[in-house]
Amino acid sequence: MPVIYPDPSRTTLPDGRVRHWLADREKGTTSASVHENVIPAGGIVPAHRHDVETLILCLEGSGAWTMDCQHFAYYAGCVARHPA
Repeated sequence: MPVIYPDPSRTTLPDGRVRHWLADREKGTTSASVHENVIPAGGIVPAHRHDVETLILCLEGSGAWTMDCQHFAYYAGCVARHPA
């Protein structure tokens, strides 16, 4: 299906993030997924890995993360790229 129609459902995770899946295997994608992740001020995303390259577009606010012992900062308008 060339158009994935919006699904209003959102999930609140134990760490306080609110996740909204926009495209995933259930919606027909085979090698990528897209989701909105709302992180509360001061929130922390637990360390994790993905099987595919991940791109994160920061829409508002700012944040920082550590990857391979390097620290990176980002802010609204930045795209963060995490290799697979």
